[in-house]
Amino acid sequence: MTPETSLLQWPETGLFERFLKANGQSESCGRKEKHLVLRLDSERLKGEIVAGFRLCPFANRNPDGSIESSCWLIRNMLVAEAHRGSGYGHLLLQHLIKQQTTLLENQACYAFPWQWLHDFYGQNRFVDCQTVPKPLQQVWKGLQNASKQVDAMMLLTD
Repeated sequence: MTPETSLLQWPETGLFERFLKANGQSESCGRKEKHLVLRLDSERLKGEIVAGFRLCPFANRNPDGSIESSCWLIRNMLVAEAHRGSGYGHLLLQHLIKQQTTLLENQACYAFPWQWLHDFYGQNRFVDCQTVPKPLQQVWKGLQNASKQVDAMMLLTD
């Protein structure tokens, strides 16, 4: 089976939402999000999504409505249980790294992974960051207030 990476955008986001739900997550996806998914190309599993994540845009606006700063946040990185350990998560992040100028539109990319996934992200050019940018501060504070065991990491750019 040959894995194939593809980008889903609205209105195709329903495919990714169904994948998340089938794997125990119930997230609603926004129209401005991008979803990077990995599908298996075989007769039996043609087009089946086996891994993916959400790229969510965040922006901080000035009082006049202009954008002060913006960035992307990886959310809901998920590999279907039957395919964990296959390297599919690494393939997805490597695709993001190779296509970062196009996918990230020259903006920074962050992730708030569970602490037990720190090394996984570190192997894929993510580094610890001591502070998070203004657009992500509310999300980060919410995770900390809920005592979530997550790290703040940023993708190194070329």
